[in-house]
Amino acid sequence: MYYGPNHGKGMKVLIVNAPLSLAEQAGNSSLAKVGNLQQPLGVLYIAAVLEKEGFDVIVYDCPQLDITMPELRDLVAKEKPSLIGYSCTTLSFNNTVKSAKLIKEAVPDTTIILGGPHVAADPKGCLDNDIFDVAITGEAEYAFLEMAELLRDGKYDKEHYVNVKGLLYKDKGMKGEHMVRFTPSRGFINNLDELPFPARHLVAPLPEYKATIASSMRHPVGSLMSSRGCPAQCKFCDRSVFGNRFRAHSAERLVDECELLIKKFGAREIKFWDDTFTLNQARIRKMCDLIHERKLDFVWTCLTRVDASTPELFKMMKKAGCWQVLFGIEHGNDEMLKKMKKGTTSAMIRKAVRWAKDAGLNVRGSFVVGYPGETSETMEENLVFAKSLPLDVASFYVFTPYHGTEAFHDLVVQGKIKHNDYDHYHEMIDPDTAKLAYVPDGMTEEEIKVFMSKCYKEFFLRPSYIWGQIKGIRHMNQVLGYVEGLRAVVGL
Repeated sequence: MYYGPNHGKGMKVLIVNAPLSLAEQAGNSSLAKVGNLQQPLGVLYIAAVLEKEGFDVIVYDCPQLDITMPELRDLVAKEKPSLIGYSCTTLSFNNTVKSAKLIKEAVPDTTIILGGPHVAADPKGCLDNDIFDVAITGEAEYAFLEMAELLRDGKYDKEHYVNVKGLLYKDKGMKGEHMVRFTPSRGFINNLDELPFPARHLVAPLPEYKATIASSMRHPVGSLMSSRGCPAQCKFCDRSVFGNRFRAHSAERLVDECELLIKKFGAREIKFWDDTFTLNQARIRKMCDLIHERKLDFVWTCLTRVDASTPELFKMMKKAGCWQVLFGIEHGNDEMLKKMKKGTTSAMIRKAVRWAKDAGLNVRGSFVVGYPGETSETMEENLVFAKSLPLDVASFYVFTPYHGTEAFHDLVVQGKIKHNDYDHYHEMIDPDTAKLAYVPDGMTEEEIKVFMSKCYKEFFLRPSYIWGQIKGIRHMNQVLGYVEGLRAVVGL
């Protein structure tokens, strides 16, 4: 384990990044084997805020540690923390409940609080168990800090914690029935620069994490989130944690963190995880200028939208070390894009991809298969569109109706959700075990699975694509990446 400067001094707080059901459900999928494993920034922001206030913080990043639930229980029993915070996504919720139950049996006097994206998406469902009595919804840094302070001060009881904003907790109604109540919303953190840097010293070094082969050039790769909130209205996306209002670190703070990642943690490449990194283009231009001024030697990648792109910006990014951009393209059919509320068109997509390629950038595109309204014809059109673009990498995902999204709400009203078994809620399907939560009208689950395999094979096994990638090889990591990727595709 890794300990911070307050080890053995303040009240001990453990934060658990829960194990993913993906490890069990999709572990045999050839696509899962080329997946991504990066430091858990959300957890590390909370840890940093706690450390700043004198708490002794430990982080168990279960996906990276690759430990069993009994091993996790034994580690917690040895440390005996006063407070445990669990961060979970929809994919990890089932394992969160299972492992927290084991921990509660081993250290029954320990307080456990639940947080993470799944809480914001399905708050009442998260407390429908015997393990968690209190959970945090939304941005959790300060709510968790206040709960920890109440426990430290001997005031952790309903009389006091009901005054903490951003909580939900179990209660009894007038007739003794089980209820979930909410405290007032905390709102969003307006000035992200006030947050300390994530406590990366509390988890394994960067070389022990794994970057997606299709989006990494130099190793080790560091992760950075420089903004929160997305104004887009995509119906398949959950914005319940960070909301629609865009908030961002200043360019100076952004580059300060890049410099720290490089000089202290050894990063040679940085992946920006912002939903739309280039939304504030003036900020990105300032960032590029500062990278040149400080003579920082690293390469980087980012995610963005086609309607937040310009040729000039891509050229500037390229000169500042950016080598790849990922566009959430989703579909090549304009009617399907409208159904998704994507806010883009196929013409806009073609233009932005061409701008990025002309600037010398590597381009990834992600596509959704099986969205409501999809037909065999529109799926085929989407694949043809993907192959017509000068993309270096394409990722195809089965539409999954996540809690908290507008699409999920619509399908619940229509009675079209097939199941809520989160162990099968993953877009990187294993055809042998996956059980899709939604299948478009007039289609079958098998048809979707077969088409997913077809997408990867037809896109990546084209002779023209293979030859184009061979001509573009500039370093050995590309060769290794293409070999591993080819094995994954052939294994479908």
